[in-house]
Amino acid sequence: MTVISRSSPLFMRGQKFNRWNCACSCGGSVAVVHGSLNSGNTSSCGCLRDERQRKAALKHGHTVGRRMSPEYLALVHAIQRCHNESDPGYRNYGARGISVCDEWRKSPKKFLEHIGRKPSESHSLDRIDNDKGYCPGNVRWATKKDQTRNRRKSSFVVFRGRRKHIIDWARKWNVNPRTVRVRLWRGWTIEQALTLAPRRGRKPNVAKS
Repeated sequence: MTVISRSSPLFMRGQKFNRWNCACSCGGSVAVVHGSLNSGNTSSCGCLRDERQRKAALKHGHTVGRRMSPEYLALVHAIQRCHNESDPGYRNYGARGISVCDEWRKSPKKFLEHIGRKPSESHSLDRIDNDKGYCPGNVRWATKKDQTRNRRKSSFVVFRGRRKHIIDWARKWNVNPRTVRVRLWRGWTIEQALTLAPRRGRKPNVAKS
């Protein structure tokens, strides 16, 4: 690649990273973090990476006709957002310390053996514990609804000796989940958040049987 001009900086986790606009020999262009240029981690606009991915897909049989399989693409996308600083998703994955285990990066076949084929088109790759990376025991195929419940803003709480998701507790006690979250954020106990009436004059909430 050839450096053309200075690009807008990238801000992640309170730090500033200088970037450069670069022209690739294939005719493409990309903005690259200064450190990646010095280290050689980024050596093309992505054309070399795409070629390696196509060869790896053929080698491991992850193709459907002339297209890469959806399972292989899911792994590729996870690797990119975790290990490619130029990827738009890197800020929320790699920059947070999320990574794809070495075994799966080296062998897509091992990844497929662990997780199996996608159950349907509505399923996508999901991490069970959002503070951990893509590794055996922490990934699954999940629907958008499942992933929404499992996103970082979601949480589980213990109430009367039982651990459930806030949404499940809210439904059981007939309370708006947002109301429960706001109350907990304000320092209320889970008992107060679920059982106290939203406004004066209303009866306390009663759990559905």
